[in-house]
Amino acid sequence: MFRISLFSVLLVCASAPAATLPVHQVTFRAVTAYGQPVQARIVALSDVLRHRDMASSCIGSRCADLPEGPYSYSVLLPQYRRTVEGSAVIYRTNQVVLVDVGAPAADLDESVFQRVKGRIVGASEKASRLWVRLQPLYSDTSISAAVDADGEFQLDDVRPGNWMLLVFDDGNLVHFKPYTCPPSNPPSITVDLTPVIEASLRFRKD
Repeated sequence: MFRISLFSVLLVCASAPAATLPVHQVTFRAVTAYGQPVQARIVALSDVLRHRDMASSCIGSRCADLPEGPYSYSVLLPQYRRTVEGSAVIYRTNQVVLVDVGAPAADLDESVFQRVKGRIVGASEKASRLWVRLQPLYSDTSISAAVDADGEFQLDDVRPGNWMLLVFDDGNLVHFKPYTCPPSNPPSITVDLTPVIEASLRFRKD
């Protein structure tokens, strides 16, 4: 009878190569609440499961050969002279970790704020019931304005970046579209609500 001793099992396990975890290339990308990129540099990166400091694997905001798993990090923002701490799970190569800088309004020069004008067409008598909201993609803050009888509106103190324009009729969302505000000479916004109003009228008639 063939017998396997405990010593033989331990010997085989000890001689077998250890399983290696996949490693990944990762980029930490810092953005403001308005979608603007911010210069960032990794100053601390810790592998939570294996209790290892991985900051030496990073150059600027890019890191190489990071094993999969949860990490805690500290990112230096030279532009604002402060650091942002956070955590992320690394699970694939070429992964982008989005670092939320927030809305550093105190750090931004108010001269870059823009006035954005817009017009809603196809609203006719409904125009005075409409109002618009400009919502940043990475923040809960927003800018709102009423629509006048001619379908025109104006939004002040708009920071350069990526926004979403929302149009409401008596509190009901009837239209939305992305809007990018440049650092100067922002383009006006035109919203065509004709299809929405026609569909509403047909529904009521039936």
